[in-house]
This record gives sequence, C-alpha cells and structure tokens, in this order.
Amino acid sequence: MFSGIIEALGRIVVLQEKAEEYRLGIRTPRLLLASLRKGDSIAVEGICLTVVRRDWLVGTFMADATGAT
Repeated sequence: MFSGIIEALGRIVVLQEKAEEYRLGIRTPRLLLASLRKGDSIAVEGICLTVVRRDWLVGTFMADATGAT
C-alpha cells in the first residue's frame, strides 16, 4: 500500500521499448538503491513497479512496464 511518503526522487534515464512492453532505467540515490533487491515492489508516480535488476555502477534500477489491460 502506498503511504504517500516520498523517500527519494529518481530520474528515468533509460527507456527501451519491446513490443508493448517498456523497460525503465531509473537513476536513484545510492542509499535507496542499496536497499533494493530483485523482485522488490517500488511505487513510481503511484504505480507499483517490480525491480528486475539494479546497476550499482550507474546508480539505476530497472523495471518493466506494460499498458493497462
């Protein structure tokens, strides 16, 4: 459940489109990145995304998004 408390601000730095899916790369403060694990759910603009990878070197996490069905 989204509590409405903003823990960190991020910026979309990667957007890959494949069919009707998108992979987002979101740069975020390393403090938040350190706590993320593959499979974690994170609210981005009120939408829950699942972390599919994190890239410590560039400070991003990756998540997949699809259109509403």
